[in-house]
Amino acid sequence: MSRRPLGLIEGALRLWARGRWRAETGSVSPIFALMLVPLLGGLGMAVETGNWYLAQRGMQNAADSAAIAAATNGTTGSPCATVGDYCYEAKAAASRMGYANGTNTTVTATYLTTGCPGTVTDCYRVAITKNVPLGLLKAVGYQGTTGVSVGGGAAQRIQVVSIARATGVGTQFCDIALGTGSPFTINGGPKVNFNGCSLFSNGDLTCNGTGSDTGVIYGYAAGTSTCGQHQLSGQSSMTDPFSYLSSKIPAYTSPCNKTPKNPTVVTSMPSSGLLQVCGDMQLGGPLPITAANSEIIIYNGGLLLNGQTLSTSGSGSVTIIFSGNNKGTTAEYPTGSGTIDIAAPNSGTFSGVAIMQDSGLSDSGGLLDMTYKGSNPTIKIQGLIYMPNGNFEVAGAIDMHTGGLSCVGVIALTLKVDGNGSFFDGDTLGPAAQCPQAGLILPTVPGSGARLGLIQ
Repeated sequence: MSRRPLGLIEGALRLWARGRWRAETGSVSPIFALMLVPLLGGLGMAVETGNWYLAQRGMQNAADSAAIAAATNGTTGSPCATVGDYCYEAKAAASRMGYANGTNTTVTATYLTTGCPGTVTDCYRVAITKNVPLGLLKAVGYQGTTGVSVGGGAAQRIQVVSIARATGVGTQFCDIALGTGSPFTINGGPKVNFNGCSLFSNGDLTCNGTGSDTGVIYGYAAGTSTCGQHQLSGQSSMTDPFSYLSSKIPAYTSPCNKTPKNPTVVTSMPSSGLLQVCGDMQLGGPLPITAANSEIIIYNGGLLLNGQTLSTSGSGSVTIIFSGNNKGTTAEYPTGSGTIDIAAPNSGTFSGVAIMQDSGLSDSGGLLDMTYKGSNPTIKIQGLIYMPNGNFEVAGAIDMHTGGLSCVGVIALTLKVDGNGSFFDGDTLGPAAQCPQAGLILPTVPGSGARLGLIQ
């Protein structure tokens, strides 16, 4: 009898334990389901944000490379409109690192003259943006960046920015003579001063007299050089670096086969910013230009200043172009008393070019040859004077454009600088110091490449 009550008790305990076990195991599923959400959220945050971080690091490396590529290229205009400009270089560098501009990835490159970090006055900014689809984080209700989707689903936008600048674009050739023989001569005198320039001649480069090469750093010559701190003779000749521009000159609206007997008197610029004149153009009063990237094109004629001033101000810029079919009978360059005080465009087709003669014009009786004495006219300029088939003699001071940048370059068939000839005499920066900001990229001395730096 003593064992029976004990068996009843054991059976009761077994039934109670079995029921209790079933009750507890039945509660595991809802508890686990409740815990699954934060588990997935934590896992998603760890995995996805880690992937975002890795992607951002790779994007930053690509942006840094792209910004340096843009600064190395050094151009300032026509962003992604011209093959080989800084924007193309930046996008190519980013693409090589796996970030090609396209679907879900955007690469933008910008040249800035304002908005650079600190006191920097010019820089290249590259931004890379990538849209990444969401994965596990959607389980905790995260919807990614507002308004961003990939394949119709929520996505996170990741962006990086890099800014670089070229603290120099190499030592530039301020003045280039394209002719052969003895196309570049400098005669000594108290005011000859090239102040940090380097010179290039496709023939001999000759400096006569004490002080004739004051300020010249490199004197390069395909023939014999006697100019500069570093005189380098027997160098490879240079092909005209701006010859392509002539094909960009707009054609005259109607045939211009000869110079009219009477000049066209001009008192204002068209609102379009494009002025085309057949034959001589004469100023009928001051001609202020306030529109950027303006063009004055004179076909088969010259610019008669008539004692007046042609000037740019504010954001205004202009290129004065002499073109045609060689049927003019007057000098095809600015003449007469008066003043040209202009800045060339810093972007666009004629970026950096202030005064140019069409390379298709041939010299006929000296109509392309200009002797500049510092007056008749007075020239204050920011940009390039381009006379590929003209002879240019400088016997006076070419000064800086009023309120402008330190930038002047000359490319001519032959160049002669006499005792009173100078470029920006007294300017502490040097005639080509700010040409990149002014939109003018001159050929550089071989091996004097740009000094580059990331600044953000």
